[in-house]
Amino acid sequence: MTAEEIAALSLTLALVAFSVLAAILYVRTKSLLADTRARARRERAALLARVDRAESLLRADRQIVVSWPGGNGAPEIQMEAGAVPDAPGEAGGVLDFARWLHVASAEALDAAIGRLRDQGTAFDLTLTTCNNSYVEAEGRAVGGRAVMRLREVSGLQRELADLRERHLAVSAESRALQGLLDALELPAWIRDQAGQLSWVNRAYAQACGAASADEAVSEKCEIAPAPVAMAMGEARRSRSVFTAEADVGTADTRRRLALTEVPVPTGAAGLGLDTDATTRLKAALEREAAIRAEILDRIDTAVAVFDARRRLTFCNKAYRALWQFDPAWLIGKPDFEEILEKLRADERVPTPPDGLTWRQWVDSLIDAGGREVRTSDWDLPNASLSLKLVTIPHRDGGSTHLFHNLTESLDLQTRIRAQSRVQRQTLDSLSEAIAVFGQNGKLKLSNPRFAEMWKLDAKALKQGPHIDTIIADCRKLHDADQDWLALKQHVCGFMDARAPMARTLERRDETAIALSTVPLADGATLVVFADITASKAAERALRERNEALEQAAELRSGFVSNVSYHLRDPLQSIIGFAQLLSGPSMTHDAAQQSEYAGYILSSSTSLMAIVNDILDLASIEANVLELDIGDVDVPMLINTAADALKDRITERKVDLAVDVAPAARTLQGDARRIRQIVFSLLANAVAFSNEGGKVMVDAFAEGDAIAIRVSDQGQGIPARYRNRVFDSFETRDETARHRGPGLGLSLAKGFAEKHGGSIDLESEPGKGTVVTVHLPRTQTATAEPTGEGTDAPGARADIAEQR
Repeated sequence: MTAEEIAALSLTLALVAFSVLAAILYVRTKSLLADTRARARRERAALLARVDRAESLLRADRQIVVSWPGGNGAPEIQMEAGAVPDAPGEAGGVLDFARWLHVASAEALDAAIGRLRDQGTAFDLTLTTCNNSYVEAEGRAVGGRAVMRLREVSGLQRELADLRERHLAVSAESRALQGLLDALELPAWIRDQAGQLSWVNRAYAQACGAASADEAVSEKCEIAPAPVAMAMGEARRSRSVFTAEADVGTADTRRRLALTEVPVPTGAAGLGLDTDATTRLKAALEREAAIRAEILDRIDTAVAVFDARRRLTFCNKAYRALWQFDPAWLIGKPDFEEILEKLRADERVPTPPDGLTWRQWVDSLIDAGGREVRTSDWDLPNASLSLKLVTIPHRDGGSTHLFHNLTESLDLQTRIRAQSRVQRQTLDSLSEAIAVFGQNGKLKLSNPRFAEMWKLDAKALKQGPHIDTIIADCRKLHDADQDWLALKQHVCGFMDARAPMARTLERRDETAIALSTVPLADGATLVVFADITASKAAERALRERNEALEQAAELRSGFVSNVSYHLRDPLQSIIGFAQLLSGPSMTHDAAQQSEYAGYILSSSTSLMAIVNDILDLASIEANVLELDIGDVDVPMLINTAADALKDRITERKVDLAVDVAPAARTLQGDARRIRQIVFSLLANAVAFSNEGGKVMVDAFAEGDAIAIRVSDQGQGIPARYRNRVFDSFETRDETARHRGPGLGLSLAKGFAEKHGGSIDLESEPGKGTVVTVHLPRTQTATAEPTGEGTDAPGARADIAEQR
């Protein structure tokens, strides 16, 4: 055989061997798979059977099953309606334990479920529902799931649960009672059936001198002395109540107690009462009763106290004086019926009301219907008395009777009503408007004049409207908020000191109303409105006349003071040189005579300038000054005024600069008066410039007007003088170098306003002053000439004004 044939045969044999092996493996695998499937079917059937048995067991027992998967998966709930008492009927409400379980049970179950899910800790709990039913809760970890079963507790388990709850309640009650007894300052103890101490409180331990209650029990400390303790033991053995007084405690804390021990099913229980405290309490009650009796004896109301048997136990001095009973008879403690019978015999009780017999009426007086206080009126014509009986029942069946004497009160009320009618008529007849407001701001009282004065609805005022409503209606005649706000604050405001208020209201109808408020003792406020229109007009006329007279007197005083001062110097100069010329010592030297005559002429010119200024000022104030209107050459006018001040400018070494804009070279006006304006302003600027200072005069156009401005670099004007520099005779003597009568600036203002212009001033101390005159370029009407010369005397006089 060739090598190829051998290779082919080997391959064929290999394939055959592989096929055989594969067939064997297939058969074995198929057999194993069939066995596995059969076993799985048997296991599945067994599991289904177990599930069926488990479900049948679950259905056989009425319960609720809740299972939680691992992690935070949603729980699965299997339940039957009514399986667990008080549980919600829907599955979603079962886990809301606070909804159907007691708070403590709900909190305990929530905590147990948390431990079961987190740590797999099993639990068995007995829970109490809101309706006091019992539910058993069992939790286990099963197959990686947390499972809880809830079912009703019944039968023996229910009885055990009841016993457990009762035991807990009794234990809690016992602890509470022991805590209460332990807090008492009275010794208390409990003994067992053998007569040995089983529990004592702190007061018992302190009385025995023990350090603690436990020590007193363990050491068997007896609180009572030996003889008393032996008698107490005999009483225990005979199962009888023991009571005795004994001195107990240590030497420092010894006190007398009333010891009481009573038998109980578990042994005995005892308590010690402080007889000293009882004695002190009794004495205090007796003192209190004596004080109460003394106080009641001092009041004017008649008081009588009756016990449960209707016998008199106490009556005060006013009661005895009212009925004039024999004190010896009252000591016998008569009952209420006996007292009424005695009063009836003396005809000092009213007749019973209609429908009641004497007995029924007496019973109604002593029995006030349980705990209710009852009042009744006693009108006693025979005794001239009007009483009010107040019956106050006691808890023990007794009662207290108070007799209020209303005779004087009723008489006083009658007089008050009569007086009120008189006052009402008086208020209604007043010419003033009257209104009284309470603390709450509501109207309590008003007269017809109030409604008439303020045009208010009289019927609406009777309803007691609030002051806000009244003010709103009054605003139709007077709407000044500050007046009404002040009135409201005085009526309704909370002020430490309530003071009267007075003010005058000027109404729209030109009526003057005097408003005044008066605080009243009860917290109310009296408001008075008086029509003072006539008196106000007379007062205004008198005041205006008085002010005019005062101003005239002030002007006269100022005029006399200033003019006399400034007329004195030129007059003295004229008189002096005239005396020299006419005196015997005068020579015939023509030069000297001419010099004296020049001085006289200069002083006369100054005097004439002052007089002319005064006349001009008077003409301005009287509005009779007439202007000689013509064309005015502004540059020439300024130069003329500057030439008149040449000597003074030279003396002060002042640098004078003049600048006239081409558009401001001419205007219409009175050249003489405008020159006086410029002269006055320039004289003031030179007078108040520092030596070697600079004064600037410039003129420029302002629309239809021309402004002439004079500025200096002098000391300026203090703020307190700026508002008065244009007033007549206003000077500042403390800094003036060339003191004048104070007319220049006033005349300048008057002349400027007469031309229809104005003048304003700007100044700052230490930086100089700027005065600007604004004059219209043309005049609408031409005034008649004044007849005076064109040269203003004031322009030649040395009258530099003081600002």
